[in-house]
Amino acid sequence: MKENIILYGATGYSGSLIAREAKKSGLKLILAGRNEKKLHILSKETGFPCKLNDLPGFTFSVTGSKLKII
Repeated sequence: MKENIILYGATGYSGSLIAREAKKSGLKLILAGRNEKKLHILSKETGFPCKLNDLPGFTFSVTGSKLKII
């Protein structure tokens, strides 16, 4: 089973640093956040898929997910 890490807040300062370091380290992330434009830019840069959600306290599941970083 493929394991995924969901990084919510990926477009913020810390989240974008984490996403870039994950890319360098060969980790697989799913980027998540509220800012659609920034999310798609970071997704293009890193090659990670993204999920947009603008609702506070949202939850979503991805098959095989083991860890959610919020």
